Amino acid sequence: MSARAKAKGCLGVVIDGRVRDLNEHREMQFPVFARSHSILPQNAFVRPSEIQVPITLSRESPVVVHPGDILVADVDGVVCVPRDMIDAIVANCEKYVAIDDQCMQALKEGKGVKETFKKYRGN
Repeated sequence: MSARAKAKGCLGVVIDGRVRDLNEHREMQFPVFARSHSILPQNAFVRPSEIQVPITLSRESPVVVHPGDILVADVDGVVCVPRDMIDAIVANCEKYVAIDDQCMQALKEGKGVKETFKKYRGN
């Protein structure tokens, strides 16, 4: 899967299901994120059938991903950033990273968690 996706110019894959062979994907330095992992192979009928169309991920809390949206992923999860919200989200991220940096500095200086969060986060 990863070899073909890389050959087609894909930068990564998000799977709303299970995936196997995680070590192979990692050895190829190709980012693959999935709901869970499995030892079972993919069904012969599981393959991309359309590209550049909206898709819905997750049955529990559905999220519609549109072409042009940005998916940000790490080992903790995947977040969809809608194209029309990118500037606002970047501004919020910068704001909260600065707050977290202040909290980390205060905690390293020995300040208490409760007082630090109240001072910088307001809670």
